[in-house]
Amino acid sequence: MQVQLADAARDGLWDKINTKRETFESPVVLDAIKKYKALIDEGLFNPDIKTAKFEDQGAALLDGKAAMAVQVNSFFGQLQAKADTATLDRRIGFFPISPSGRVGTFIPDQSNALVAFRTGDAKREAAARQLLSYWMGPGYQEFIADRNTVSLQPAVANPPGVPKALLDVHASLPTAVGSMQALAVANPDLYINLADMITGTMSPDQVAKATQDQFAQLAKAAGTPGF
Repeated sequence: MQVQLADAARDGLWDKINTKRETFESPVVLDAIKKYKALIDEGLFNPDIKTAKFEDQGAALLDGKAAMAVQVNSFFGQLQAKADTATLDRRIGFFPISPSGRVGTFIPDQSNALVAFRTGDAKREAAARQLLSYWMGPGYQEFIADRNTVSLQPAVANPPGVPKALLDVHASLPTAVGSMQALAVANPDLYINLADMITGTMSPDQVAKATQDQFAQLAKAAGTPGF
């Protein structure tokens, strides 16, 4: 659904939602929710969309049982766990999509963050800082080589085994636009509401309203002006 909002996001959708000039119930968002449901009803998603697990996507794509899947960081890691770089370069490609063409959407997730908890235990906190310093410093080149993934540090070169599709993902970011998770002042449970729509317990209008109601509550709790 958020892929359909790429052009609107480029034109300031999330700033408008953050300042109450638009809502999740506005036509631009509601129409994207309705279109998503229409695509499902048309049979353009796999028939097991209600029951399939996330880990099923990689096998379905590699086996040719699915034509495409929306790429998120953890999904490509799943592909790399199932096939080597040569196989991925032969079978898997990447291109950004949006209503107008090739505008990508970036959605940050929990797989690309490092956290050191403040436990109050000075010795353990020092050990955590030491690990992170090594991981992101002297050990970084070896780490990305082991993972066959793109380097996020300009001073560190990409390892030779990175699949081309993953390099294409990285190359698309400079012209990509932010998602709700990146640009909204609060992140309601949109994905849960969409899942309820897929299973038939919510309508698109109910998804939009429930998402907007929670968004307003979270924005108010965070002290966002106007909420």
